[in-house]
Parts: sequence; C-alpha cells; structure tokens
Amino acid sequence: MTSRTIAIGDIHGCAQALAALIDAIAPTKDDVIVPLGDYVDRGPDSSGVVDLLINLVERCQVVPLLGNHEAMLFDSHESPDCFEFW
Repeated sequence: MTSRTIAIGDIHGCAQALAALIDAIAPTKDDVIVPLGDYVDRGPDSSGVVDLLINLVERCQVVPLLGNHEAMLFDSHESPDCFEFW
C-alpha cells in the first residue's frame, strides 16, 4: 500500500467529528497526518481533540502544526492581558 499525506484543518474542539474522520481515513503506519492547527476553542471538546491527536501517533506519523488559536492559548497562559483578548 502507498503512503498518504493527509492534511486536516480547523478542528476547533470537535473531537467527535475528528474521531469520525480518523475512522474514515483508517490511517496506517506509513501514512502522514498533518493537523493544520486550530485544535482548540469554539467546539465542545478541545481536550478530547488533543487526546485524539496524541494517541494518533500510535497509528501513523503525525506532524502537528500550531494555529492562531493555539498561539492565543499559549499567549494567554503567559500574560493575563492576552487572556482577556482570547
């Protein structure tokens, strides 16, 4: 089987949708999944999204990129002023 590179963007806390997508993709160890950031915020289960992505490394190669929502999360952790903006 040939390896695939699959990009997934704008997950925004939708763990259930991400799980369904991963099931549909059925990645193998040769596949590379590139989540394009924006894992957190807006949706109901940002923590579940992060857990799914962490566990995905057991099934395939994962190259996670940070989006602006992760940048805002990290910034708000460092500065209360940024937290108000986020």
